[in-house]
Amino acid sequence: MLHVVTLLLSLAAAQEPLTIKGELKDIPAQGKDGPCLSCQGTANLPNGAVLVAYLYYDKVVSGRELFKDTPIVKNGKFSQDFAIYATRTFPGPYLARIVYDPVLQNLGGDEYPRTVVDMTLQVGTAQDVDREGKAIRDRLSGELRALMAMADQMKAKLDEYREKPQADREALQKTWHQESIEIRSRVAPRKNPEYFILRLDLLADS
Repeated sequence: MLHVVTLLLSLAAAQEPLTIKGELKDIPAQGKDGPCLSCQGTANLPNGAVLVAYLYYDKVVSGRELFKDTPIVKNGKFSQDFAIYATRTFPGPYLARIVYDPVLQNLGGDEYPRTVVDMTLQVGTAQDVDREGKAIRDRLSGELRALMAMADQMKAKLDEYREKPQADREALQKTWHQESIEIRSRVAPRKNPEYFILRLDLLADS
């Protein structure tokens, strides 16, 4: 009889619907720690269950996630920090998507179907987005203008240095090459998630 009761309880537990809940918050920079968007949640899953967490700006677009990671459930809870900014969070609407996929599970929990839960957060106002977006576009434009001016200057100088020793020309080229690397490093999309958000990443990578 005890075995029958245990079996019935097990079946009831297995039939309990999967519930994933959470909240997305903007955590400002503190001391040496930069800002982050933090997702804290609960799930009626066993310890060790794997979730997949995505962070998007505005809406879900395949291949355009800002961050992806795999938080682990422990004691019915999970935590995921999306630390993508150096100083402060770019304003606007964010969406954290938490996915439970039975294919990824090693320690039980595979009786549940694939489940997707979205959590949203609005940071700042539309005016903040316009203001900071303009500042970022202006900054990128300035860097790209500096890069083009350097190319023009390099061409003119190399014509001027045509009759000078090769060592002088190579030294000049080395200086410009280093300056070019520094500019490209500053505008690299991986260091500037705002470019990705504003769809400037292809321009910055060009």
